[in-house]
Amino acid sequence: MTGPAEETAYIEKLYEYGEQLNNATDRSQNVQDYQGIIDAAKTSAKAKHFSHWFIDLIFGKKGIWLRLPLEKSDLVPIANKEGFGYHHAEPGYVMLTYWISEGPSMLQVNGSHIM
Repeated sequence: MTGPAEETAYIEKLYEYGEQLNNATDRSQNVQDYQGIIDAAKTSAKAKHFSHWFIDLIFGKKGIWLRLPLEKSDLVPIANKEGFGYHHAEPGYVMLTYWISEGPSMLQVNGSHIM
């Protein structure tokens, strides 16, 4: 169980990671900051809730799309365990999504058609 002092420290780290990401010109180079947010979110329910709100507020992101190529399909169970769900699959990849905002997911559903 995480105590109040520990939760405060994790939330302060979330701000630190977010600030670094917000100031980065190329966020793809800040993998450790993204990982820090993910790790902090796993510490307590409060930190998890705050990290979702934080990502939504700071980065304007409400949902995450994760496209995994066939050669990385071994990562699908890990992503599922972290809350990602299947959206669709095409030859060569699977698309997973994760809604991080409050309320029902507003991500588009996968279209289908008959020819």
